[in-house]
Amino acid sequence: MLNKKVWNDLKSQNLYDEIDRYSGEASAAEAGNILLFTYLRTYLMDEVLVKADRASMFNSLEVRSPFLDYRLVDFVNGLPYNFKLRGFTSKYILKKLMKGKLPPAIINRPKKGFGVPLAAWLKNELRPFCEEVLSAENINKSGLFNADFVEQLKQEHFAGKHDNRKQLWTLMVFQMWQNNWN
Repeated sequence: MLNKKVWNDLKSQNLYDEIDRYSGEASAAEAGNILLFTYLRTYLMDEVLVKADRASMFNSLEVRSPFLDYRLVDFVNGLPYNFKLRGFTSKYILKKLMKGKLPPAIINRPKKGFGVPLAAWLKNELRPFCEEVLSAENINKSGLFNADFVEQLKQEHFAGKHDNRKQLWTLMVFQMWQNNWN
């Protein structure tokens, strides 16, 4: 995605410094628990919870995450990994604990987020805006990204070949930020 000059400048850097640091902080011996601790310290803390906090505060809502009580987190972090993931069953111990207390349809339903239909919007209502923001002219002006690669991402998404909504949206937000502050 990056142009060759930027890519060459970044080659010598360790893009995983933060992950390496958190993995080193994990007191767990099992690889799965180290991975979960790193997820907790990065994506959960810095992404999911921040977004939930901002969205709830914006709407004057008080949100609680009961499974994030520090005593429960400490207890679960100390459990063997196979209590958390057994085969392809995630949240294994929680599902066993809730058996008979919640209907099976709730216990076994797939995870569901609070996403917006961004993929569809980018193909329809937001397509002209996406085309404008991620035009070859704008991409080349920024000097960071490979315009041909970005064009390929757009065309694959518009044609329904790949769901590139995350990459496209991230690029759009970056381009708009750069246009505003550069």
